[in-house]
Amino acid sequence: MKTLALIAVRDEERFLPGYFAHLRNFVDGFAVVDDGSVDATWSLIQKEQKLSFSFRREVRAADHFFEIENRELLLNAAKDLGAEWVLGCDADERYEMAFLKNMAALQNEAEKREKRAIALQVFGLWNSPVTYRADTPLGRLSKFVLFKVPTEISYADRPKRALHSSWLPVAMMNPAYHWSTDYRIYHLRSVHPADRIRRFEKFRRIDPENKWQPVGYDHLVSEVGIELKTIEPGREFDLLSLPPDMMIK
Repeated sequence: MKTLALIAVRDEERFLPGYFAHLRNFVDGFAVVDDGSVDATWSLIQKEQKLSFSFRREVRAADHFFEIENRELLLNAAKDLGAEWVLGCDADERYEMAFLKNMAALQNEAEKREKRAIALQVFGLWNSPVTYRADTPLGRLSKFVLFKVPTEISYADRPKRALHSSWLPVAMMNPAYHWSTDYRIYHLRSVHPADRIRRFEKFRRIDPENKWQPVGYDHLVSEVGIELKTIEPGREFDLLSLPPDMMIK
């Protein structure tokens, strides 16, 4: 197994079918943790034809309570399955197609350069699935999503309940291993104002003192100084992977 997609989800029946469809032709399998869903998420997971590993938490804890533990569980599953690389993604994120089509070549190039972790740029879609927020209110955000499976899997370098933590385990935190690219991840849950408000309220609820993000969460809903751009030709993602309520009519 060359590449295994890893994801932990909760109540993602809206976004999960598109997530699977988006990646299915580019990975060798999926490892999924259902973190206490009460909707149809678990059923959708079990129907996925490339499912390689699944685990369900029966007890529903607070949002993101088991984030670190879930990632450790998924990485150990990848190791047990013999995966060489893993691709970490959220159900409401989509990769630009150029990245997915070039992923194998990127992995080969990374190994030549002795790099083990590849980062992409993150942009929030805004009011339309073909329009993204270009002003990046928190600065230029990057996310390490594609990395080699290490021999030793540990997140002992960060608190158990940390939010907004990197996917990379301790063994991958050495900057010498890192390769930042210009490829993009698009965030879907910022398209509709109602989704933006729900996301804002969730993080304000679980991080009321901005412990894990000192700048706070106002940028999730604020349009002050906003700069929007249309996704440029060649930088598109698979629009067919959108949930039905976001499809362009």
